[in-house]
Amino acid sequence: MKPSVVNPLTTALHMDIPTPPGLPLLAIRSQNRGHRPCDTCKTSHQPARRTAAAYMHAIVCLVLAYTCMTMSNLANAANKLKSVDYEVFGRVQGVCFRMYTEDEARKLGVVGWVKNTRQGTVQGQVQGPEEKVNTMKSWLSKVGSPSSRIDRTNFSNEKEITKLQYNGFSTKY
Repeated sequence: MKPSVVNPLTTALHMDIPTPPGLPLLAIRSQNRGHRPCDTCKTSHQPARRTAAAYMHAIVCLVLAYTCMTMSNLANAANKLKSVDYEVFGRVQGVCFRMYTEDEARKLGVVGWVKNTRQGTVQGQVQGPEEKVNTMKSWLSKVGSPSSRIDRTNFSNEKEITKLQYNGFSTKY
């Protein structure tokens, strides 16, 4: 069962309170005239409550509902974990490419590994939040170490994962 999302406009605006000067947002009224309990604080707001405290309570309810909704959206975005394997071609060995890759991964907060291959390329795997993995993919394709020359980068086995398989980012030998 999916948790219900609190709508900040109907949370505090169902109170049917006249809009005080400086609070035009409260002029929007809900169609619900039954004065049901507030979704945020579970308090029943009656139209007779036209005090400054009632207006302040409405504002607090709006802020709380909006904050919960925003944090929920951020949590959903942050929970999307991604894993991708990569191989970098070009002048990438003997130019501190692995060291710079490890440093960049740690700065971004992604996990995984990097290693040199016998074919003269650099291979590895990156895992983390989708946005950070995409940033690391861009770095591996375009930036690299200062002395490197990246001809191309192949990405494979890109998939969504439920949990990280590594605790940090390391160099394999």
